Amino acid sequence: MISTADRADASRLLGRYRLHIDDSLMLLDSVWCRTVYSDRENMLSPPAWHSAHELHHIMKGSIVMTVGDEEITLSEDEFVIIPPKKVHSTVGVSENCEKFVFAFDIQSRNESIKETLGEIGCRVCKKTVSDNRARVLIDMMLDEAKRCASTSEQALSGLCELVLLAFFGEYSQKQSSPAVMMSVFESDKRVNDIRNYISENISSHIDVGSVAKHLHLCVRQVNRIAKQSTGHTVTEMITEERLSHIKRLLRSEMSLSEIAEMSDFRSEYSLNRFFKKYEGESIGSWRRSIQK
Repeated sequence: MISTADRADASRLLGRYRLHIDDSLMLLDSVWCRTVYSDRENMLSPPAWHSAHELHHIMKGSIVMTVGDEEITLSEDEFVIIPPKKVHSTVGVSENCEKFVFAFDIQSRNESIKETLGEIGCRVCKKTVSDNRARVLIDMMLDEAKRCASTSEQALSGLCELVLLAFFGEYSQKQSSPAVMMSVFESDKRVNDIRNYISENISSHIDVGSVAKHLHLCVRQVNRIAKQSTGHTVTEMITEERLSHIKRLLRSEMSLSEIAEMSDFRSEYSLNRFFKKYEGESIGSWRRSIQK
């Protein structure tokens, strides 16, 4: 069993990621996401409000919170989602308490989730997680954060969405939502396959045709999947990843000729032309700006 110290170390790594979700269910950016332990830090907090939603889930022990004019006690497996600009504080914490806290900005693209967010915004409502899905997913997030792999941010964003949907599911009364979610998950799995293939092959020649061939789909199908979930075509996803790849290399001491070769450009000139077209400034100007 993983120790509290190991979990705390993993939580610090998790807190460094800024997770992003952009699919047919929601557009979401994390503000902070981590686990907190009463034997390692002070979990009491004075009254405050945030511009984002904030989720508190008790994994062990209990806490006493004030939310607006209400005082609530959250015990193991219970959680509350606090809407933006709602004043809240933590006034009591049990020994050996463990809490998952997640703050996020969200725009819903799904009617069931819109209704759930509306319910959350109307009143303080603590709920109990009916199974251990959330706990398993949170443990998976901690494990992934410890890996610090090049694909960890994408993996954590996917796990983050599943965690949030597990909690939303406790609020939502719509019976059709699991089927909707499963349909979206299948689509998002393919999008993740697209992203992973692009990321793994970005230093070589890659285009929408090679992505479609890898997934055993036609170009129209793979573009439809990408567009529905991300709002971008596969070609646009490749361009975005190539820019990110170039920027990572530019932060090193590598020469432009080496970077061009590792980014599938025939020359420094073509690399510079690509960068300026999509970034709006030359490579030299961009490099100088990050060194200030």
